[in-house]
Amino acid sequence: MPYDYQYIMQIGNIVSLSGTTKMVLLESAKHVRQAQIRLPRFISEPVVTATVHSKQGSGTIFALWNIDYQDVESFSLVTFIAQNIQIGDESDLEFLCNFMVVGEIE
Repeated sequence: MPYDYQYIMQIGNIVSLSGTTKMVLLESAKHVRQAQIRLPRFISEPVVTATVHSKQGSGTIFALWNIDYQDVESFSLVTFIAQNIQIGDESDLEFLCNFMVVGEIE
């Protein structure tokens, strides 16, 4: 199964996985975006950080309000959810999520 990271750095038993993934619109909610990534299973819940941006233009600001980590069968699943902080504004722009996940993998 392919994983959704582009870069890996390992120091001893600790691994840092990072990359960029496209955020998708949630059904009928142009003010919310979501992305999910599959990673190797971690021994315990890793440290996860992320940012959201659009390469199509500035002006619309999305902020992450939820990062969810789950172990699913033979891999880890991380879900990022972001929302437009300008209440009432909808956006058709494409947004990307840059992420870094650090921990011990199995």
